[in-house]
Amino acid sequence: MITVLVVAEQELVRIGLRTVLDRTADIRLIGEVGTEKDVLAEVDRLCPDVVLFDLQPTAVSGGYIVRQLALVPGGRRRLVHSGPLNEGGMSHTLRTGAHGFLPIDADAGAVIDAIRSVKSGRSYLGSRIANRVVARERKKRVAAQRLALIPISTPTRPH
Repeated sequence: MITVLVVAEQELVRIGLRTVLDRTADIRLIGEVGTEKDVLAEVDRLCPDVVLFDLQPTAVSGGYIVRQLALVPGGRRRLVHSGPLNEGGMSHTLRTGAHGFLPIDADAGAVIDAIRSVKSGRSYLGSRIANRVVARERKKRVAAQRLALIPISTPTRPH
């Protein structure tokens, strides 16, 4: 059984996540936190396997809390569910210590897959995000290959 603590300021988000998790046999929601200031105490009290954050774009302290959880003994896995898909936000989230990232428009199946993935020690980005990252890396590689084909001439010195 995978135990999950949901951290979401918006009650509607907590209700939606609770509904999804309650329908899943191998995942149990053991707590909900509405404010970031209560997260560390609840993690200490409940010892969840996965902490699922719904970080709002305006939540300045969210990344700080994710970083702090990396220091908590017990290897809590951190999964962030956040605003619209953009590489800057996703990269920042992963740099703070999250094990996975879900865009705000992720469906119920993606939420479940992400929780299972991060619990098992893997990272989770989802296929749409992974496809964007791979496409970006391909463009970089193609650009580098094109640059490698351009002859670099060395200026000659007059004698």
